[in-house]
Amino acid sequence: MKESIILNFDLNEKYISKEELFKEITKLLHNNNCIELENKFLEELLYRESLGSTAIGNEFAIPHATYEKGANIPCIIVCKLKYSIKWDDAGKFFVKNIILFANPKLEVNKKGLKLMASICRTLANEEICIKMSNMKCSKEMANFIYDKIK
Repeated sequence: MKESIILNFDLNEKYISKEELFKEITKLLHNNNCIELENKFLEELLYRESLGSTAIGNEFAIPHATYEKGANIPCIIVCKLKYSIKWDDAGKFFVKNIILFANPKLEVNKKGLKLMASICRTLANEEICIKMSNMKCSKEMANFIYDKIK
């Protein structure tokens, strides 16, 4: 049985807001059978972001939310944006690299939380963030992350 699903997308559009970007990512999750209820997941993402920015510096953000219906395993979405997007209202953080976590609500999902913690520890290393930022595409980033967590 799979422990998680890792999807990767290179997004070439110029997004005006996180909400617009989150709508696109939510659609991609739905189209890949990770979630069933797009609007509900989008609400969860926006709510989590309202609690505090998920930008971590070095052009990275780690947004995350839970879902009720869809794949019963954690989904990790690795996105590389062509254009930076302002991530916080103060304009302190601009993001081009996104590692989004979609975790099922079914269980208290210790598996998903451990996976997220492991990736966050990896991203806490500035050299790794810089190396990943310099990667040409999201697939390269996703493979790098996969190698770190397997």
